[in-house]
Amino acid sequence: MPKLALKIAFVLGLALSTMPTPTAQAAVESSELTLTAQNFHIYTSGNLRFVLALNSQPLIDEFLSNPTAVFRISLGQKISQGEKQVRALNTGTEEFAATDSLDLTIREVNRRSDGQFELIALSTDIPSGTRRIEFNGSGIYPVRVEVMIDDVSRAALVTFVNRYDPSREVRPMPINVVVALDSPITLQPDGSRLIDQPTRTKIEKLIKLLTLDSSRMTVQISPELIDGLSRSSNPDDQSLLVQLVAALGSAPIVPGPYVQFDPSAASANKQADQFNSVIEKGITTWQQVLPSTRTVSSIWFARKPLDENGLDLLVKAGVRSVVMLPTSSAALGEFDNAARPYRLESNDVDLSLHLVDKNYVDQLSTPTKNAFSSATYLAAQILAQRRQIEAEGGTPALRRVVLASRDGSIVNEDLIHETMLILSRVPQQVALRTMTN
Repeated sequence: MPKLALKIAFVLGLALSTMPTPTAQAAVESSELTLTAQNFHIYTSGNLRFVLALNSQPLIDEFLSNPTAVFRISLGQKISQGEKQVRALNTGTEEFAATDSLDLTIREVNRRSDGQFELIALSTDIPSGTRRIEFNGSGIYPVRVEVMIDDVSRAALVTFVNRYDPSREVRPMPINVVVALDSPITLQPDGSRLIDQPTRTKIEKLIKLLTLDSSRMTVQISPELIDGLSRSSNPDDQSLLVQLVAALGSAPIVPGPYVQFDPSAASANKQADQFNSVIEKGITTWQQVLPSTRTVSSIWFARKPLDENGLDLLVKAGVRSVVMLPTSSAALGEFDNAARPYRLESNDVDLSLHLVDKNYVDQLSTPTKNAFSSATYLAAQILAQRRQIEAEGGTPALRRVVLASRDGSIVNEDLIHETMLILSRVPQQVALRTMTN
């Protein structure tokens, strides 16, 4: 273990443990049944609503013609073991145990103009003896929706809901979405600039997300890439730059070095002056190309493991917060809870340390066919994590969940947007923040 890792472990008394590998899939569903909408947050006086697409015309015909056919909505036991239990139910490694269920006939559901089925089930927290789904207080619950014909399940999916009591006063847990976009060097031997197509695609995804959610994200884009876009003679690159400038909005920008430069390697090779020069050039590039951009130079996005000498170099450069992307934090082992507040120390200077939560990296790094369903699954994990922290005597408001893909780029822009949209509807439980606050 590197010297820095030893220091963190000693100062903070970190408990290292083995975490299960998270799944990158959306909520469990058959190929014949797809969830397209639902109300994830169910108030104590609210109803469950699901919009479903049946993807088999023969099954639709049979459902419509068979008098025994029903949609069955089953409520599972409340999640008590955090995000790990949500993942276990999602993958089927933990059996779904129904506590209550409700059958809806075709006459009791709405067939929409697009052919989808809209299901609404009344709910209660008090045993009533009526046709209502009975919850056991606030919390995260799994829900199974099935197509039943002759009392045989023909298609099924599992999703999650957040039973929410708005009268309960709680302090929100901060959630951060972090983007770090790097690229191959754009400067060519002949002095021209070349942006490759994979990089353009990443920029396009970032623009799409920033247009909707810039105020809720913390962004780092390689200054060399920004410089390359501004100097490129390709009209497509100039168009991308214009769109990017417009989309950045109020997003705080972490400038970073002009090109990637590992501070630990710089210190080991006695290249502190060169390192500082590359840092300054990165800041200057942003000021020249996008002078109105809000840059925050006190934050460092670590892509590689840090040792103590590298940390000392960052402190001298004015860094006071370190965000470790997945590749940089691997050498530290498995933290018992990445959302815990951690601290680094360098020559009597304290720095805050934030780790991208590895529980969600795979899901944010893998394309998905159903962004809404995947976002529901991700939101359920985060809120279950929050409840577990609270149940164990912790203070969720003092924790911070940092979300990013494996390399920091945007893979699923729709998934991230849908997740932020879901989480923004319960500001008492979670709060979408940037790394500046």
